[in-house]
Amino acid sequence: IRATAQAAKTASAEARVEMDNRLKDLQGDLMKAERELRVHQERQSRDLSDAVASAVAVEQERHSALQDEVGRLKEALASRDSELVSAKEELQAMSSAATQRRDESQSKLSSLASRVRELEEALEHSAATLVEAE
Repeated sequence: IRATAQAAKTASAEARVEMDNRLKDLQGDLMKAERELRVHQERQSRDLSDAVASAVAVEQERHSALQDEVGRLKEALASRDSELVSAKEELQAMSSAATQRRDESQSKLSSLASRVRELEEALEHSAATLVEAE
């Protein structure tokens, strides 16, 4: 019985040592898996951060390019507006000058028509005087 009890104690102690060793191996495997998981998560986090930073940089560059294009378009529009204002002012000046020339021409024409009537009347008077003189 003692030998059996001693053998059981020895077997139990060996089993406990084996279980402790197995537990230590499992704890080591667990710590290794946790480290690998942390490393993997850190790598994924860096990769994600890099991807986000790259996407942000691309979008900022695109936004900057769009702002530059909007600026160029605004400048072009302002230039066109200025050209249109100048053209409108020039057209108004030409119209005003043409109206003034027309008014002056009508005034001269009216004056000439009056002078022609005066000359016709003088001619008729001279013709009447000539007829009387004959």
